[in-house]
Amino acid sequence: MRLLRYIKYRKSFITGFLIKTVEVVLELFLPIFMAALMKKGLEGGNYKDGYLMVGLIVLFCSLGYMSTVFAHKLAAKVSQDFAKNLRQAVFYKVQDLSIEDTNEFSSSSLINRLNLDVSHLQNGLAMTIRIASRAPVLMVGSIISLFIVSPKVALILVIGLPIVIVILIFIMYASMRIFQKFQTQNDKLLEVVKDNVEGSRMIRAFAQVEHEESRFDDKNSVLSSIMVKLGKITSLSSPFTTLALNILLIAMIYAGALDINNGQMDQSQLIQVITYTTQLTLAIISVMNLILLYTKTYSAGIRLNKLLDKQNSIKEEDNLILDNKPAKIEFKNVGFGYGDNSNNILNHINLVINPGETIGVVGLTGSGKTTIIDLIMRFHDVTEGEVLINDINVKNYNLTSLRDGIAYASQKAALLQGDVKENIEMANDYGNEKVEKALKEAQSNFILKRDNGINEEVLRQGVNFSGGQRQRLALARALVKDSGILILDDVFSALDYMTDFKIRRELQRRDLKQTTIFISQRLSSLANADKIIILDGGRIIATGKHEELIENNDLYRALYETQVAGGAKWLN
Repeated sequence: MRLLRYIKYRKSFITGFLIKTVEVVLELFLPIFMAALMKKGLEGGNYKDGYLMVGLIVLFCSLGYMSTVFAHKLAAKVSQDFAKNLRQAVFYKVQDLSIEDTNEFSSSSLINRLNLDVSHLQNGLAMTIRIASRAPVLMVGSIISLFIVSPKVALILVIGLPIVIVILIFIMYASMRIFQKFQTQNDKLLEVVKDNVEGSRMIRAFAQVEHEESRFDDKNSVLSSIMVKLGKITSLSSPFTTLALNILLIAMIYAGALDINNGQMDQSQLIQVITYTTQLTLAIISVMNLILLYTKTYSAGIRLNKLLDKQNSIKEEDNLILDNKPAKIEFKNVGFGYGDNSNNILNHINLVINPGETIGVVGLTGSGKTTIIDLIMRFHDVTEGEVLINDINVKNYNLTSLRDGIAYASQKAALLQGDVKENIEMANDYGNEKVEKALKEAQSNFILKRDNGINEEVLRQGVNFSGGQRQRLALARALVKDSGILILDDVFSALDYMTDFKIRRELQRRDLKQTTIFISQRLSSLANADKIIILDGGRIIATGKHEELIENNDLYRALYETQVAGGAKWLN
């Protein structure tokens, strides 16, 4: 029910519902006109009344047809707009959630919720207007009309109808449970497909094509078996329901025939009984199909509500704005661990970065270097202590302002489909000259030499560029911002040493003064930093300049000699 708030055209929904009700009322009059046509026109020889009944039948059929067309048009309008609003809400929710929150849902699950689950709810809403508004009224109207025509015949229907209802309830319950399994397994299958598309080069390089095909076949077989099971239940529903209703119809016709022989009913009344029973049968079959659709809608609604009800763990405690001046950054006894894990990734981090300073961060793999950046950007919140910018806790800044005030290039160079300029500007308007300047500083001159220049197309995930080219474009995206803080997270890892040197030279020549945090495994990239911190096991074990650390810190000296002198003695 909570998802109904995404229905924008509520008046159209109600109007469509009422129009379908009018259509049913018109349809319920048809057996009366048919009986009058048979009794007065055909049997009584009163052709004037017969023509009148024919005219009324044509009129009511035409009105019913026009109302159906109009109601279906409203159903399409309401359901399509509902799907648009719901899809938008789901997408916005995914954007608003923190990285840690979205990790609870796999990417394939999010895609299925955005597409398949929304489509199921859209179809459910459309069918609510087209069928749910019609079938119950037609069922009730047919039963009341049967009681008016022949209470004894109608009583047979009332006695047998619970059997049909029991069958429908069983089908609904069984199919609902199976469809929930289908959704879960469909997410797993899509995850395999996604892995193979994104990791196609690695899979071929390690000759794992057959293994991945086997992995896909296993998931696909499970999904297929679930669908077969669901198909068996739904395929049995129609024969069982139709059989039960036909048995009831035979019993009712038999009882009606006995009443005709006894003079308690005429043939025109029997025609009414058969017509109303046929209408009732069609209504029940429609309800049965609607129930099968609602099982999918119900399961989809549960999944979407789970996502939409998810509370963002990153909350804004205030709405302060971060300016673009070089900022002071401070860590006060910071500790951090993922989720409920009792083992912290970072422990007792105490660090002060003064405005305009350039800080290098180095450490072994898994020492927590990127996690420090995540805490500044508020991709995660600290478990212990606090992170301050300009002596204000980062939680007190407006989240958009905080991230907009930081120029950030990550170790994973992510590019969006579009063109180079769009990827550099990220919905801002910096102008061609500034974009080209940033590209030159990032040693991305190869873009400027191409025919399309900064309008060069970028395919999905930047697959039309090499790893080093993607990294330089991601760096240009950070350099084009006039932010007070610049964070470069291992952005030189895919670059050769000459390009690395040229970029560092350009950074030193920049007029813009920024507080810079530079993470790198290459110590030569950090040599000119104002100070370098060394992380090991989630703790800061040393701080100092490049020359001081070579002389005084064993780990830094080991890293230096490994990179510069080969480090033979450290490998023995």
